[in-house]
Amino acid sequence: MSNLIKTLLTRRTTNMHHRRNTKDEDGKLPVLADDDNKKYGRSGSGKTRCGLFILLGVLASSAVVWLVKKNPSTSSLEPGSDNSIPHEQPVHEKGPAPVVRDKPLTIPTEPAAIPSVPPPQMIPRRLIFSYKYKLIAPSEEDPPLDPTDPLTANALHTIQKYESFWAKDDSAKEKTVVSFVTDKDCIKLIREAEHRLLRHFLLERRGELKADICRAAELYLHGGYYFDVDIGVIEPVNFDTLHASSIPAPDALAQLRAIKRGVPPLKIGKDDIVTFATVYNKYGQFFLGFTAATPRHPVLKKSLEYMVAYYDGTLSNVLPESILKEHRGDGNPLPSRNKRFGQNAGPYTLLAAYRSTTDDEWEQYAKDLMKEGGYLSEQKKHEEIPAKKRYSRFLYEVSLEDEEVAETGFFQLVPLQDAQYEKKVQWCNFVCFGGKTVYFYSRVPGSKGCPLEKRST
Repeated sequence: MSNLIKTLLTRRTTNMHHRRNTKDEDGKLPVLADDDNKKYGRSGSGKTRCGLFILLGVLASSAVVWLVKKNPSTSSLEPGSDNSIPHEQPVHEKGPAPVVRDKPLTIPTEPAAIPSVPPPQMIPRRLIFSYKYKLIAPSEEDPPLDPTDPLTANALHTIQKYESFWAKDDSAKEKTVVSFVTDKDCIKLIREAEHRLLRHFLLERRGELKADICRAAELYLHGGYYFDVDIGVIEPVNFDTLHASSIPAPDALAQLRAIKRGVPPLKIGKDDIVTFATVYNKYGQFFLGFTAATPRHPVLKKSLEYMVAYYDGTLSNVLPESILKEHRGDGNPLPSRNKRFGQNAGPYTLLAAYRSTTDDEWEQYAKDLMKEGGYLSEQKKHEEIPAKKRYSRFLYEVSLEDEEVAETGFFQLVPLQDAQYEKKVQWCNFVCFGGKTVYFYSRVPGSKGCPLEKRST
């Protein structure tokens, strides 16, 4: 190394001496440092320092080359190799002792990636109920708590079922939150989610229609699991075992026929998290007694926009052409507040929003949601299965008394709710199922949809 330094210094001195003593064609010495540097506001010493810096750079580069040749192991700095520079190698066999560090010096090769872990349960553990007053934890303005009231008892039962179910998951540290919203709470939610609906909410007289508006606002803003106060939980929905159906028809009986034939569910990836879930009724429409979603879902956002148009009578201005074409082909006019045609605002607009939300919107939303949750998806975009199929799940509503249901042999252990009652009501024995599992009764005894009277003795 010392010979190399001497050689470089000798060459530098010789070159400078040669240039200072070389005359041009007129016999004059070239002006180098003084005049040029005065012209540009620099001193001759600055020029000299620049040359010295260049010399030092050359020396440093030569030293690195010499070290790499001496220690080939330090030349591998690719991802996956040991990127620590060894600090126990001598600089030279006869040189000074090496400097030993407490830890090896590591050269980062690229930014650290978000750890790839199983995707979290994205739908918040929030149980949402809506009623004209608080059935549970009532305020001073509400009637006192009455555990014997069928709706109050049912809401408490739903909470107990889900708290017990979620308590079994030791990996989740999320606490269960209960949100029981009244008309007063709904006003605040609607004003924040979609203020144009507030006027329609205040003018609406039917409680179930007011609940449709409030439900959409609450789920959009905060996410969670919404339950009608009269839907009876038999078993909590487990999205880890509730598979996406490979049968496109929303018909419950078609689903049961496929299960009986052994048609397998869709094979989807581990990253296909559930962001939206609800129930198809026997007419192929949404039954919103149970609806679950992640916050700020594009389907819910679009449903709020469609709901405004529903009440304003301007759905033809906002619905996609594919849905409008179906209405024209079937001869079914578009519903509105004044002419519902059997289509209430909540179920109709949510189904229309689900159908009109594009795959790209679903993909981008799920990607952003996982990134926000600290999860890096390694899964490539699935070209065969639509995103709305992969990121949503559905239950199906059917009557236990349907002959075709009985022929399948499914649900035989699920009791008829009116078996011990004298008055029979059709809705008492409707259930919501997924696969071979019944999760809910559509209505519980004592509710408006199942007003049973006990048998006289």
